[in-house]
Amino acid sequence: MNDKSVKIDQLVDFEVYELALIDFLNDRYSQDYVIEQLRLNINGDNRIKKGLRLVDKIITRSPLNELLQSRKQEVLTAMTSLPDKQIIVTSLLNASFPFAFNLQRIFGKFFNVQDVINIKVIQKEISKVYGGNRVAVNGIYCVGPVYEKADFYDKEGVGLYKVSAKKVLNHDVSLDIMKATYGLMNKIDDPSDNDLLDPYFFCVQYY
Repeated sequence: MNDKSVKIDQLVDFEVYELALIDFLNDRYSQDYVIEQLRLNINGDNRIKKGLRLVDKIITRSPLNELLQSRKQEVLTAMTSLPDKQIIVTSLLNASFPFAFNLQRIFGKFFNVQDVINIKVIQKEISKVYGGNRVAVNGIYCVGPVYEKADFYDKEGVGLYKVSAKKVLNHDVSLDIMKATYGLMNKIDDPSDNDLLDPYFFCVQYY
C-alpha cells in the first residue's frame, strides 16, 4: 500500500464492470461494447476513454487474473448471486487501485464503531494518506458510488452514509477474491482468519 497516488479520475457504473467481467470470463470481451455501455452514463469522448482505460485495467489486466482464470466457472456462477457479485467487482476495483482499497478500509474503520458517518470524516481521513487536495476528493466520488451500488451503505442525507447489513456470501470464491485483494495490498500470500478482522472486511459476514 505504498502507492500514494489516486490514479482513478472517472466514475464508471458498477454494472459496466459487472458486464465486462462476465464477457471477459466468457472470452467475448469487446472494447466497442464497453464503450457503448459507458456512453449511457458518460458524456464526452475524453471521459469515455478514461472510463475504458479503467475497465481494461480492472477487468482484463487485473492483478488477480490468474485466480480469475483458474476458477473461471466458479466466478461466473458466483456472479449470479447479488452479494457475491458485489464483492467480486469491488474487490477487482480495489486490487487495481490502492486508493480504492484504502477508501474501503476507511469506511470500515468508522462503520465498525458507528452506523452513520459524514463524508467530511472520510475526506479528512483519506487526506492523511493522499493529501488534502481536490484529486483525492474527486477519487472518493469516482469510487464511492460503486460501493453504494454494491450496497456497502446507503445515503442517509446530504453527505451522510448509513452502513448496510453485512453480506452473506453464497460462494467461497467471492471471499477468496476479496482475501486475495487484501493479501495483494498487504503483501501477504495467504491471509489468515485474523486478517478477516481488518476493517476492510466490514461488509461481509464471514462466520
